[in-house]
Formats: sequence, C-alpha cells, structure tokens
Amino acid sequence: MANILRFIGFLAILISVLLGFQYYILHRLSAIFQFTCPAKVSSLVFILIPLNFIAISIVSRTSWNIAVQIWYDVSAIVIGSILIFFTALLCYHGIQKIVPIPLTISQAVVSIGLVSLLGYSLFTAQHLTVKTVEIPTAKVKRKITIVQISDLHLGIVHGKKFLDHVVARVKALHPELVLITGDLFDGIGDVNADTLQALNTLAVPTFFIVGNHDMFVGLENALAVLSQTRVTVLRNEKTVWHDTLQHDTLQLVGLDYFGMRPQNDQINKILQTLALDNRYFTILLEHVPFDFQNTDHSQIDLQLAGHTHAGQIFPWSFFVKYFYPSIRGLMWLHDHYLYVSSGTGTWGPPMRLGTWSEITVIRVSP
Repeated sequence: MANILRFIGFLAILISVLLGFQYYILHRLSAIFQFTCPAKVSSLVFILIPLNFIAISIVSRTSWNIAVQIWYDVSAIVIGSILIFFTALLCYHGIQKIVPIPLTISQAVVSIGLVSLLGYSLFTAQHLTVKTVEIPTAKVKRKITIVQISDLHLGIVHGKKFLDHVVARVKALHPELVLITGDLFDGIGDVNADTLQALNTLAVPTFFIVGNHDMFVGLENALAVLSQTRVTVLRNEKTVWHDTLQHDTLQLVGLDYFGMRPQNDQINKILQTLALDNRYFTILLEHVPFDFQNTDHSQIDLQLAGHTHAGQIFPWSFFVKYFYPSIRGLMWLHDHYLYVSSGTGTWGPPMRLGTWSEITVIRVSP
C-alpha cells in the first residue's frame, strides 16, 4: 500500500510539473510569435501529454513491438523537449529583461535556438565519450587498465545495436577487466540473451552489480539472461582478480541496490562479513554513489558508481546534487576515491544536454 501511495504521489508531482512547464512554454511562445491558442485546446493538450507518457510506460511493460517502440520514443522525446524548451525560454526571457530584443529577431533566435538544442541533445545522447581517470596507489606494481560502463538501460530505447557499439568501443580500449555498475536493463522493453551477445565477445573478466532498473525488469529475469553470458554477477560478495603475470591482485566488492540512500549499517554488516584483505587494492561497486558517513570505509580504495546520469538534461543536475555527494567525475571522499559515471546510456528521453554518455577508462597506477 505504501508503494502504491508513493507511486501516486510521484505521478501527481510529475503531472503538476509538466503542466506548469507546458503553460510557461505556451505563454512565452505565444508572446514571441504573436498567436493565441484556445484555452480548451491548450488544456486538453496539456493533460494528454503527461497522460500519454504514463500510458505508454504502462503498455510497454506488457507489450513489445515496433509500434510500441515508436510510440514510446516519440513520447519520451516530447517530454525531454518540454524540459529543454522550458529552461531555454526561461533563460531567454531573463536576457530579454536585461537587453530589449526586437520581435523579429526574437522569433528567429528562438526558432533556431530551440531546433538546435533539440538536435544537439539527441546527438549527444548517442555520442559516446571516453573519460580517463588515473588512480595512484602503492598496492600495485604496474599500471592496470579497467573499463567501467554503467546505466546502459537496454530495453525499449537502447537495444542490441547500441550494446554492440558500446562493446566495440570497450574492446578498442584494451582493458584488463570490465566493470558494469548497474542498470544494464531498463525495466521497459524486451531484453534477451541475443541482445547481450556482444558481452560474450569480451575476452577479459567482466563483472556486474544490480541497479534499481535491473530490479524493475524483474531481478530473476535479469539474472537468468545474464547467466547465459560470461559476465560474473557480484551480489554482496567479494572476488579477487589476478593479472596475467600474477604480479598484482585486485579485490572487487559488489553490492546490491539498497535504495536511493542506503543505510550505513547495511553496508557495514556486509563489509564486516567479507573479511577484506587490506594488502590488495580494493574496488567497491555500488550502483548509487552513497556517502560513507559513520561507516568503516578504511578497507576501500576506490568506489565506482553510476545511477545519476549527471542529471542527463540541464539544469536537472542541480536537483540530483541534493541527494548525492557527487553526481559525476572523481572526488576524494573521506579517505578513498569515488568515481561516478555519468552513464553510458540514457533513461526516459534519449537526450542529453550539458552531460555526456561515457565509457570510463580507469588506470590504477603505482
């Protein structure tokens, strides 16, 4: 019952925000382009847009075909466009308050600007950026190359073709191991063993931890599909990796998804039972970039996470920052490193603005 009420509350907030954004967009566009829209028409459109997205989100969980995919893609792009257009028009309105701009120039600027932002956001979401991070430590004798991918959200928007492209880029980086920090699945759309076939072409050890969307698709289903690949799933457990020359050893700890803000005592109990060896460079994989406040984190050297998408579409990164100490990039957290991937794929709208889709190269160096 609590989950149902929470979901209803989320829908109420989502619809209210979208209605407000749509009203502002229509108000600004009508002022700039000098047109009027009947209140009945605008009200109907305002209500139908969020209800349509909710409807396709429900339908896509039970049905899967090309028509549903097109319906979802178009609906998601409309939602993303509302977010982008609202921000752009709000900023432009602020500029107009400072510098009066003739109407004809405003019409040209807004037309070109909105179309450009829409095209750029769609392009950026599909363009993979390689980020390189150097981590120094006295616990290894030579440089070890690791690749992290995260938040691919395979399903209705991203599928086999996208994963094939990601894996091809990963292999070109010549990693010694690959780490997938959750949300491999989206929870919407169909993912099967054929979709994940590219993962079997990775010639190096590959490890995966569970994210929240992997649970949405049905954790048993997700694990069943992964069992048909060479990927090793780490669920509140540790493993060790030895390099081919047996010179260096890495200790990997993989945690399940414990919610947006996992409790420190949960993490403490798991770390205590794992009996970690401090001689080895230890990497903690946890989908959410949680803070280790009041937690025994002395045994962790590097924490890898994802989940945030870095906000995905500016300026929503400011809201995401409220929940986490870092939403992307490398930071020193207490006495260990935390790296947060901005995500390899996207969630919802296949769009990015002010963020990037990334593959991360992590070089652990002496």
